[in-house]
Amino acid sequence: MENSLVVKNLRARREEVMAEARAVQGTAESFGRDMSGGEQRRFGELTAEVDAIDARLTKLKESADRDKQAADAFASLGGNPSRESGQHPLLVSTEHLRQHADAIASGMPFGAREEFRATVTASGDLSSPGSWATGAGAGPRDLAHWGGVKIAQLDGVSASMPTYTIPAGAAGVNETTAHTEIDAAAPLTLTVTRSGAWSKVSAAVGAFDSLEGLNYMHARKRARDLDLKVVTSIVTAASTATAFIADVDRNVRIALARVSDVAAVDNSDLVVVGTPADVAALQDQSPSNGEDVGSFATRFAGARLYATAQGTTAGTVTVFHPGSFRIFLTSVQSASHVDPADGSNVFGSWLHASTVGQEYVGTAVAVEVVDPG
Repeated sequence: MENSLVVKNLRARREEVMAEARAVQGTAESFGRDMSGGEQRRFGELTAEVDAIDARLTKLKESADRDKQAADAFASLGGNPSRESGQHPLLVSTEHLRQHADAIASGMPFGAREEFRATVTASGDLSSPGSWATGAGAGPRDLAHWGGVKIAQLDGVSASMPTYTIPAGAAGVNETTAHTEIDAAAPLTLTVTRSGAWSKVSAAVGAFDSLEGLNYMHARKRARDLDLKVVTSIVTAASTATAFIADVDRNVRIALARVSDVAAVDNSDLVVVGTPADVAALQDQSPSNGEDVGSFATRFAGARLYATAQGTTAGTVTVFHPGSFRIFLTSVQSASHVDPADGSNVFGSWLHASTVGQEYVGTAVAVEVVDPG
C-alpha cells in the first residue's frame, strides 16, 4: 500500500496544498498584518482539504492493515488463500480494487500485481443507473489449484521441466554389481500464453462495488482458460482412451489402479475429470455404510470427481495424479486507466500461464464410459 499510486498522489497533493496554505499565511505575515477575509477563507479551504486527505490516508492504511492481518492469520492456520483475505489466486485483492476505484475516480492510471457507486458502461442491464449489487461470489475453482497440480512461479517468457519414465522394479544386486542407471529424464519446453479480460467502467466510481463483480467475472474467465489448458494437456498425456466395456465401473477402477501403481499413491490422491454428463455417470454409486457415505457425489472409488466442459471429450473420462503434473503461473496483475481521447475508463486483469507438463509418464489414463458405437 505504501508504494501505491493512489497513496503517492494523495501525499503529493497534500504537499501542494500545504505549500499554498503556507504561502497565503506568509503573504500576510510579510506585510505585518492579519489575513484578509479572502485569505482567511482560502486558508480554511486549504486546511480542510489537508484534513480530508489525512483522513483518506488513514482509512487506506487501516484497510491494508486489516487485509494483511486477515491473510497472515489464515496463513498461520495452514489454510489455502481465501476470498476473505483478498488472496484468492485468481482474484485481484480487495485493497487493490479499492485503489483502482480511487484512481478511476481521480482520473489516474493504476496498476497492481498480487503477492503469490460505480456502473459498468457496457451494453444491456449493466449500464442501467441506480442501486448496484456487486455480483461477486467466492473465488472460482479451477482444476490446477483445486486438484493439486504442482504450481511453479513463472518469471520469464518460457518454461521447461524434466519428464521421467519410471523403470520397472528389479531384483537387488550384490556388492560388486552396479545399480540400475536411470537416465530417462527428458527436457520438456512449455508454451506460455496470457489469459485475461477487461471491461469499461464509469468515470464516476465512488466505491468498488462494480469492480468487485467484474473482478469475479474476470477470475471466472481465467479459471475456465486454465481448465482448458490443464485438461487439454492431461488428456493429451493420457493418449488413446481404453476401449469401452459394458462394466463401466470396473473399467474406471482399473484405470485408477493403474495410475495409483505408477504414481505410488492412494486412490484418494487421484482425480477423475470429464464432462458433466460423463462424471454424473459415476455419481450414482453410493456407498451403503462407513464414513464415506456422504461423499459419493464427489468421489468414485476414493478418487475425487471434477466435471468441466473445458478440454474434455464426451464419452470419455481421464484418471490422473495431479502431483505428477506441473504448471508455471504468474500472480494476477491488474490495471485501470482513462482514455484521454474520450474520457472512457477501462479495468482489466490477467496472468501468464504455461501449458501443463507431465513429470512422470503413465500417471494419466483415459477411459471410454459411453459406447462410441
